[in-house]
Amino acid sequence: MTGGESIPVSGAGGVHEALCEPRAEVFGTGAPFVAGWASARDASGALAEQLSRAGLVDVFAGLRADVSVSGQGLVCLGSFDPATVRALAELLVRGLCVELERGLEAA
Repeated sequence: MTGGESIPVSGAGGVHEALCEPRAEVFGTGAPFVAGWASARDASGALAEQLSRAGLVDVFAGLRADVSVSGQGLVCLGSFDPATVRALAELLVRGLCVELERGLEAA
């Protein structure tokens, strides 16, 4: 795949949907570009805050907001070495374990 293609995924009922639209290289008319970009900026800022708490913000230097050709906000993460991806996966697993533990305690 090249950088401008959508990533197909299987949606409800086996229908393929676009996971992510191509970036907006040429702005069309009528698309909500500012709202999409602002949403992506807010999401990337929230992620950056959590990555900072985990000590990973420096390795996510490529983290930035973008917008697709139809105005959909995109969060670009960048490229990472395998150790960084493993550290992020470990954080996700730990977070899920905490959520499961909280759910069990509430039951």
